[in-house]
Amino acid sequence: MNETWDVIIVGAGPGGLACARRLAAGGRRVLVLERKPVIGPKVCAGGITWDGLLRHVPESLIERGFRDQYVVTNLQRIRVRENNP
Repeated sequence: MNETWDVIIVGAGPGGLACARRLAAGGRRVLVLERKPVIGPKVCAGGITWDGLLRHVPESLIERGFRDQYVVTNLQRIRVRENNP
């Protein structure tokens, strides 16, 4: 199998599926990978930290970093700053 994809999304939860749908609607060739037999249900990811996540991502996959990231809700706005993105 010699397929070419514009984007590969790991995880077919709500976020992964929404992202895949929007990218595909924009004309991108998208591959979604999911290890579980049922797609869609949300899994709790509240315990994942950036350090824990980035430890498992090969550096060659990271194209760029962001110094500031914002988490915004109706009740609050939080800025997360990274000195060395």
